[in-house]
Amino acid sequence: MITNDTIWSEMQTPISVTAETTTIALQDGISLYKLNVGSTDTEVDFSTTALSQALAGGGLNVIRFEVIVSMGATVQTIEFPETVTWIDSIPPTMNAANKCYLILFTSFDGGQTWYGAPEGSWSV
Repeated sequence: MITNDTIWSEMQTPISVTAETTTIALQDGISLYKLNVGSTDTEVDFSTTALSQALAGGGLNVIRFEVIVSMGATVQTIEFPETVTWIDSIPPTMNAANKCYLILFTSFDGGQTWYGAPEGSWSV
């Protein structure tokens, strides 16, 4: 039987990028995170600490989430963890001011390694 269920998730409160390192604390039930980029270059880290109890259960431990990078009036450099392998070896190109970039991240091993895929961008 096919049903018309609504698939939805909560979005984490937007994270203001104000430091050289920005941590996205992954949480159960939240699959969309937003980084509001100001006037600071930053390196992004992913924390699975809040998921540790669920991950301890074993199994495949698949984690999937999206990040909206909202670039402000000045373009800043955003670096993602070295544990990210970009699909087709194509990292996101985030080189325009006042633009949002949507990126999908997936891990099949509980957050030890990640696969990233740029999904698109739009002007704000």
